[in-house]
Amino acid sequence: MGSGESKAEKLHAQGCYGGNDFLKDGKLGKIQLAVRLLSEAVDEAPLDHPKRALLLRDRGSWGGYLYERSGKAQDFTESVNACEEAISLATPEHADRPITLITYGDLLMKQYRREKVDANLERAEKLYEEAVRLTPPGHEYRMTSMLSLGDCLISKFEKTKDIQDIDKAIKCCKDGIAATKPPDLPVWGYSALSACYQAKYEVTKARSDIDEAANAARKSEQLCPEHPYGLTALVKCCSTSYKQTQSLKEINSAIVYGQKALKAAGGLNQLQWEENIRILGDQYDAKYAKTLNEEDLDNCIYCRREQSKVLCDADPARAHCLYLLCGFLFKKYQATDKHQAAEAVKVLLEAISAGEKGVSAQWLVPNDSERVALLDLLSSCYNAKLARKDLGKAKDLQKAISFGEEALQRMAQDDPRRAEIERKVNALRVDGFYKEPNK
Repeated sequence: MGSGESKAEKLHAQGCYGGNDFLKDGKLGKIQLAVRLLSEAVDEAPLDHPKRALLLRDRGSWGGYLYERSGKAQDFTESVNACEEAISLATPEHADRPITLITYGDLLMKQYRREKVDANLERAEKLYEEAVRLTPPGHEYRMTSMLSLGDCLISKFEKTKDIQDIDKAIKCCKDGIAATKPPDLPVWGYSALSACYQAKYEVTKARSDIDEAANAARKSEQLCPEHPYGLTALVKCCSTSYKQTQSLKEINSAIVYGQKALKAAGGLNQLQWEENIRILGDQYDAKYAKTLNEEDLDNCIYCRREQSKVLCDADPARAHCLYLLCGFLFKKYQATDKHQAAEAVKVLLEAISAGEKGVSAQWLVPNDSERVALLDLLSSCYNAKLARKDLGKAKDLQKAISFGEEALQRMAQDDPRRAEIERKVNALRVDGFYKEPNK
């Protein structure tokens, strides 16, 4: 082994170690360091290095995590280039070709879920299908290839609504479960199967589909009661049942499972924790929409506040989270006893801060309906600040007008909110204040 090879492998080990640290805490600096080290490892490896395909594959994989955090096209392109070269080196006879194909497919799915680039979904499906062909029953990557293809087909079905796509996904998940070997448990398989039936139910509305989803989720939980996959699947099943029945029992069950899933994810993986805090927040949001209870509102604020702390600037979920946080805080302000001046001021200022971060966040669609709603909401927040003698300043009036005007500029002419926002902006211009209608 030459010195160049030795250095390449050392850098590779350091990079992968740093990447695993990133998964534990989600800190951007660690994934940036991991990607840099893995890039250096590739540069150090001669073209005929026996592990060059592995180095490139891991460079592409960790680069995909960086792309998720940064949203930068360059990070995605560099990762694609690494995966393409890795595949060219891992020929059909190469033992690592299946996992290399899966890694590349996972990268493409990251961009598809973020930007809905159809070409990436189609390419990922072909990569997973090839991985399936290369992993017959008994192969060590059989389960992973089947479940990866099944997950891809769920996304495809959500786009096409073609029952054949979801039935194929269901078969993939069942085959993946059957391919699981000890000591591994098919927790991922059953949770993926549950997701298949959940997606199918959204189209068929057949009770049998949601029952199948719940059965798969329960099997996942029974196999590993403390794993977030099965618990999260149960959250989604209870949430779907709540949408049908509007029973507080169902949404309370979803919240209990969501709390357990969040706790379980905290000791497993930071990215999983982020996903679970979002899902738990969705359950609290649904419950508050029904009860309008102050305690439920506080839980909504807690979840969105915690979520906003960890989401990176490039994550599309950040803008949505901050919009929700601003709205919940403004509701909290409106419900706060105005004699509790210090508490009311604190809540209103936090609402404004969240809203301003939200409008500054990356929006994939510039005139997104939620962005318009957030601009209108900020106009109301500054109007409320202006109305307080202990807080309002002259510049708050201009802020209230400016955000309202931008909302009008971004919304369609036939938007049903237009008339009310126009009344608000005109009242602010003429009278210097606006009386919020009772809602």
